[in-house]
Amino acid sequence: MARDAGGDAGNRAAPAGTTGGGVELQLRDPQAASASGYVYLFRSDGSLDPGAGKHYVDYGFDLLSGDYRTTYRRAAGPNPEDSTITGGTYTAHFSDRWLLDRLTLTVGSKPGVDLIDRAKYKFPGTCVRTEDTFDAGEGAFIVNKVGPVRALRSYVGANSGPNTQATHAFYDTVIDTTIDLRVHAIPGVGSHLDLSREAIGMTFRNPQVPNGLTIDGVPDALPPGAPSWWTITGPQGGLAVSATVDTNLPGQTARAVFDDDETPAATQCTGDGQAIGEAGAVFGQSIACTDPGTNCGGVLQSRTRIVATPAALAPAGVRRIAEQGLAPLTVTSTAFP
Repeated sequence: MARDAGGDAGNRAAPAGTTGGGVELQLRDPQAASASGYVYLFRSDGSLDPGAGKHYVDYGFDLLSGDYRTTYRRAAGPNPEDSTITGGTYTAHFSDRWLLDRLTLTVGSKPGVDLIDRAKYKFPGTCVRTEDTFDAGEGAFIVNKVGPVRALRSYVGANSGPNTQATHAFYDTVIDTTIDLRVHAIPGVGSHLDLSREAIGMTFRNPQVPNGLTIDGVPDALPPGAPSWWTITGPQGGLAVSATVDTNLPGQTARAVFDDDETPAATQCTGDGQAIGEAGAVFGQSIACTDPGTNCGGVLQSRTRIVATPAALAPAGVRRIAEQGLAPLTVTSTAFP
């Protein structure tokens, strides 16, 4: 992690337990020109612990049917799970491949209390495709792995996009989600994080409403804008979110969405039927082919970063963390010594 970086090693010798020369990495923060740190990489002689005695996150993949290779239904789901990821400031839970249905903040007024209904995926204006239909269709896992710094969960299969892939990287305070859309032309798609009633009283902010909207189940108008960053803060804790899209498809633009309505007129395809502080992004127009199997050449990748912050951190601090997701650290490497 960036906080593990230190100062310039100068003329120090390579550390004990290593062989050969090393590599110096200098990390810089684009938001703070004077902020930098150094990390040094060396080849171990076999006597060192690569994790340096640290373990930042735990991931328990629990497929309820049993062993993955012998019991996972790859041709058609569902495949129920009881999988849990525990970081330093949050706990997340999956009940199936695409079904993130629990997120607790451990540094706020409700530690251990689930603050979300679920993460939702849907086509605009229809319930024909959702995270539930993704799980009921063809799919498989690419990786489930935990190391000293992060845990990885990656899987494929979203109905007629069997090569569509979602990859989550879990750190001690961060959940990074990258989705590679690989499918025939579709009529748009959206990704949303729907909160539970336990989040009522928190405040939503984004570039269009920097002064905030209270999450209370009463609808508010969100001025139009592209998704970039948003925050959700309150005594329960904070969520600092950033979203980016990389595509070579012309005319593809996403818009930020926020829905806060206990009795929404629009059908809630999945979940508890309410839209409490539901925030995310949607492509409201048709999306051209991104299926590599047809060699159409289209690419669309989205990345969402969620940082779970302490309740004591002021809204301005949570916003700064959200904006950091749009300007990641830069790294320069040189030989050492």
